[in-house]
Amino acid sequence: MDIITLVFRYANAEKSSVDTGMRVKDTAKQLVKRGKFMGGKAPFGYELVHSGEISKHGRLLKHPVIIPAQAEVVKHIYNLSFYQEFGSTKIARILNENEPYKNMAPNDVWKSGTITSILTNPIYAGYTTYNRRERVGDKTNRLDHKQWIIADTPNPDLVIISEDFWQMVQEKRLLRKGKYEKSLSNQNVTVISRNDGMLSLVDVVHCGYCGRKMTNGSKYNYWTIKDTGERRTSKIPIYRCPSAWQGIPHNKATQFKADKIEPIVYSSIAEYIEKLQSRDEAFNQIIMNNTIEKKQLESILHSEMEKLEKIQHNISIMEDKIPDAITGEYALTIDELKQQIDRQHQKEKEQKQIV
Repeated sequence: MDIITLVFRYANAEKSSVDTGMRVKDTAKQLVKRGKFMGGKAPFGYELVHSGEISKHGRLLKHPVIIPAQAEVVKHIYNLSFYQEFGSTKIARILNENEPYKNMAPNDVWKSGTITSILTNPIYAGYTTYNRRERVGDKTNRLDHKQWIIADTPNPDLVIISEDFWQMVQEKRLLRKGKYEKSLSNQNVTVISRNDGMLSLVDVVHCGYCGRKMTNGSKYNYWTIKDTGERRTSKIPIYRCPSAWQGIPHNKATQFKADKIEPIVYSSIAEYIEKLQSRDEAFNQIIMNNTIEKKQLESILHSEMEKLEKIQHNISIMEDKIPDAITGEYALTIDELKQQIDRQHQKEKEQKQIV
C-alpha cells in the first residue's frame, strides 16, 4: 500500500506540474492576443524600457520601444528583400560589407539566420507573437507560422514596416522559395548512385579564411535523355564554408569541389603510408602506440564504469528509504527524497553518456 500511495503521489505531482505549465502557456497566449509583449530579449530594432506597470509578483514590467537607427536598418533589409529580391545570405553579406551596417550587427556580425528572423517577425508590422520557437534539449527550433500565436490587432507604437508591405514581402519570399525548390519535372528522376556517398573529408577539412569546418554543400545537375525522354540527375560533391553560407564575407573562394580537394589529400596520405611501410621500426611504433592508447582508454572506461555503478547504488539505497519517508521515519520528507532521487537519475543519465 505504501508503494501504491507513493506512485499516486508522484503521478499527482507530475500532473500538477503539467497543469501549471499549461496554465502559464494559456495565460501567455491570451496576453499576446491582446497585444502584450511576453518578455525575453528585444528583437533587433527595439529596446526594453520600464513600462511603469508592476506584475502580481512585484516585478517591474518592461515593453519594447523602437530604436530609430536600428529601425532604418530593418527598413533597408525589407527593401533589399522586396525590391532587389535578395535572399537572406546575400543581404547578410551586403550588410557585412558596409561598415556602418556591420557596426550595428547583433553579436558582431550579420548572419543569414538573423536576417530571416527579421524578415519573418510580425512585430515589425506591430503584431506581438508567441510560440515562434520551441526549445528541444540544447537546440531551439523555429516553428511553422501556423503554430504562432499572434496579436489580434497591431500596436502602432511598434510599427516599423507597414502591414501591407510586410505581407507583400512574405508573399514574394514564398514565391522565390518555390523557384528554387525542386520543380515537378524533377520529382521522378533516377539518381546516379556513384555520387551518392558521404564526403569523406567532412570534419577534417577547414576553411582557410575563418577556420571553421567545411560542410556538405553538394549540388545536383538535371538533364533529359533525348531518345527516351527520361529525366536524370547527378550529384556534384562540394565542400563549403558554413560562415560564408551565412553571409559572412570571405576572401576568394568559399566552396570547393570534392574532386579537386580529395585527390590531393589521398595522394599525400598514400605517399606517407608508403614511406611508413618501408620502415619497419616506424610501423611497429605505430602498432605499439595504438596498444598503449587502447590500454589507457580501457583504464578510463573502467574508472567511469565504477562511477556509474556508485550512482546506481546510491539510487537503490534511496529508493529503499521511500517507505520510511512516507511514514515520516526518515530524515528527509518524501518530496525531498524524490528530488534527491531525480538528481541521481540525472547524474546516471549523464554518466551513461560518458561511458
